[in-house]
Amino acid sequence: MDIEILGSAGGDYKRYRSTSLLINRKTLIDAGAVVSLLKIDEILEIDNIILTHPHIDHVKDIAMISDLIIKKRRTPLNIWGTRHTISVLKNHLFNDLLWPDFTKIPNKKNPTIKYMTFTTEKHIKIDELKIFPIPVNHTIETMGFIISQKMSAFAISGDTGPTDKLWEYINNEKNIKCIFVELSFPNSKSDIAKDSKHLTPNTLKTELSKLKRHKNIPIFLYHLKPLFHDTLMKEIKEHFNSNIIPLNSNDRFKF
Repeated sequence: MDIEILGSAGGDYKRYRSTSLLINRKTLIDAGAVVSLLKIDEILEIDNIILTHPHIDHVKDIAMISDLIIKKRRTPLNIWGTRHTISVLKNHLFNDLLWPDFTKIPNKKNPTIKYMTFTTEKHIKIDELKIFPIPVNHTIETMGFIISQKMSAFAISGDTGPTDKLWEYINNEKNIKCIFVELSFPNSKSDIAKDSKHLTPNTLKTELSKLKRHKNIPIFLYHLKPLFHDTLMKEIKEHFNSNIIPLNSNDRFKF
């Protein structure tokens, strides 16, 4: 499995780009940063976008991608999400008001994008990947995922505050090679983190204590809010061991 980090931040600002992970060059987890980093030929290789939730920093580049790829693919680009996430995209993004409805452009028989729904806590198969969506604790319905290919798997938390079910499933998955976990705010902003259901270093430490297996595998941190990045980096260094690693755009992993 090949994972390329296109965006790892909790928003866009200067050199920071919103969340987007490219798997095997064909599948995206979220689409916060795509068109500013990939060439059109690379974008056309992507067949599926799997969404954790519909907040704008995770879906915004679907709009730009759709505009770029019109009439350039033989098949639609599949957009995967829960029924709630797909409903938000239909009603509030691709609604012919904020952005054209690319599910009927150029026409309904030959759309640019196609919506695909999945059910929580049930496996879906996309190409060579097996994906297991797990509800986490955010302000709207949000999924974490365990994603596996053959004998390798990784987990990604999605945007979340303190949660339990995700860690239960991770503990029961023997092939986990690494975990991507959100970290958004420094400890001094714990009130904002609590209200917005995100993690701080203190709450992350509690979350990681729920990990009963895989304790020495890499834990990659993403979704750091750009304006708090320097403070978060200091707190990460103070509070965590060397296997807790902040992500950067253009990081790449193979396992």
